[in-house]
Amino acid sequence: MRCSIAYVIVVAVSHLVTGLNYVILTDPDGYISSPNYPFEYDDYVDYRWLIQAPEFNYRIIVYFMGNFTTKTGFDRLTFYDGATTSSPVMLDWSGHEYFYPWITSRTDKMLIQFTSLRGQSENGFKLRYYTEKKQECGGSLTFPSGTIASPGFPADPHYYDNNVDCLWEIVAPLDQKVILQFTNFTTEPGRDTVTVVDPALSNPIVMIHSGRIVPPVTVSQGNKLSVRFQSDAYMHDIPGFIAEYSMIDQ
Repeated sequence: MRCSIAYVIVVAVSHLVTGLNYVILTDPDGYISSPNYPFEYDDYVDYRWLIQAPEFNYRIIVYFMGNFTTKTGFDRLTFYDGATTSSPVMLDWSGHEYFYPWITSRTDKMLIQFTSLRGQSENGFKLRYYTEKKQECGGSLTFPSGTIASPGFPADPHYYDNNVDCLWEIVAPLDQKVILQFTNFTTEPGRDTVTVVDPALSNPIVMIHSGRIVPPVTVSQGNKLSVRFQSDAYMHDIPGFIAEYSMIDQ
């Protein structure tokens, strides 16, 4: 009887302590997969991979290779935009997925966590990651005329990146106003947005725009306009936009 009790206790404890596996990845590119991939992964695992880009002005891009199959509601794959599980969640998946977005960090670190509970296991997943320098965009514009464009536009292929956050400040002399006219516009509807702000207005937000329709011309009330472009964490091969601005007397 004592041996039987001792055996049961050992089995229970082994389930509780089955592995927190923590790996730090500093190579500029590499692969990550669930344990035993492409075969079934084990129960009661907690794997964490921390990807660190070489410099603070770099970002991390991850994409899926093959199918994603886990036990729905029990086994999860989570992507964090940062070094800890307290960082913002970019993606949290469980089950079977057949549409695989590219996932891009805003910071120079990304934590990927895979957890499984007891039950029938699946085949899991395989990922590839790489790091690259962030695209530069935004700034203060004081020339009498010029252009604003999403990063990469109109290069070939002219697709903007995900997790972009660009802010342009157009500043005219005090006796002038700013005219802003978009000539091409295609972003992911409802997710990748352009916000135009006129600080001279009581309600300064002129518009928040996305989709495939070219927005109307904006004329500032004062001598300033700001334009902010933000894209989400998923890459969808969308061209972006370009706009022309000029300054005229008030």
